[in-house]
Amino acid sequence: MIIQVLCLVFFFSCKSSRVFAGPTTNEIPKKRIINGKSVHHQRYPYFSLFYGQSLCGGVLIGPRLVLSAAHCEDASSQIRVGAFEDPSDGDRVNILSTIVHPDYEHSRFDNDIIIFQLERDVDLPYIKLGPEHISGGTFTVIGFGDTDKGSELVLSNILQEVELTYIDTDDCDDGHGNRNEVKEDMMCLAGEDKDSCIGDSGGPMIRKGLDSYSDTLVGIVSWGRGCAEKGVPGVYSRISHFYDWILEAVCENYSKDAPYYMRCESRTVARTYYPTQTTLAPTSMDSLISSTINDTELSTNYSYDLEFIAWTPKIKLKNCQGDCDTDNDCEWDFVCFKRNGEIDTRDVPGCTSSGAEPIADNIDVCINPNVRI
Repeated sequence: MIIQVLCLVFFFSCKSSRVFAGPTTNEIPKKRIINGKSVHHQRYPYFSLFYGQSLCGGVLIGPRLVLSAAHCEDASSQIRVGAFEDPSDGDRVNILSTIVHPDYEHSRFDNDIIIFQLERDVDLPYIKLGPEHISGGTFTVIGFGDTDKGSELVLSNILQEVELTYIDTDDCDDGHGNRNEVKEDMMCLAGEDKDSCIGDSGGPMIRKGLDSYSDTLVGIVSWGRGCAEKGVPGVYSRISHFYDWILEAVCENYSKDAPYYMRCESRTVARTYYPTQTTLAPTSMDSLISSTINDTELSTNYSYDLEFIAWTPKIKLKNCQGDCDTDNDCEWDFVCFKRNGEIDTRDVPGCTSSGAEPIADNIDVCINPNVRI
């Protein structure tokens, strides 16, 4: 405990989590995330915030599931999802239960990851996990954490984002004193006088897409020495390393709350959030299908071959046709099924793979959301 307090006071000289130890009175709103920019609209609806005993970030990964850093476990009993205008913004939801990675070590920040189950669904889009191993590129980090490394810790009055570049693990460890502290479950980012900082812990590091529906979660803010110190990158929990553990933990403990792409066998309904569509209620799949259609008719009339039309469709795509970007690319009430290479082509709801070369897993197709999976 003494070491942690010293790290918060003398942050530039020791290794510390990036958690702000609780709100203070008479806080002056200032710009957050070192040399980032303000987010003036709800570009990141999945962003989640813990603001109680401590300030931490998090990220919505399912209608009722939030991912964060394990050292943020006791930050608050509530999570504010979709916050961006100020730290008190967002949909406040109580935490029902948690799963901390079994190998988490607070003294070293190894396996610094935790899953929170909320007491109810959140009617906001969630972000998908990125299973691919990251070895380069530029990524976005968001949060309300501190930015002015030379002044008192204060909060921002608006969500901040910053673009940072991947740093090789060996170079990152050298920057932290060559102590072999940067493990395989971690990854590092840095920028020219840019960084995440205290209060950003647990927040998302994303591969940014065209919109929030195409963003991918690749990291979680974990720890660092100082903020934006030259040659000393920030360290993040690597999602690809924990991908299998997250799916196993969710499917074993929260299968009814799992998003469709996790493919938990015991789920009873696909609860994926579709833009421009109403989120499906947690009821049986049979109730979503007309009682006049029996199983034989269902297999005959609702099983279509996947069909590739165009990368950028100029016409409305029919059922099981691709490649769509949003629901607006689909005909009638069909929705764009986001696959992202993680679901076998034969498992697209209501569609089948035909021919020797079925549509690749990275092609999104329009589907009828009300058919049996």
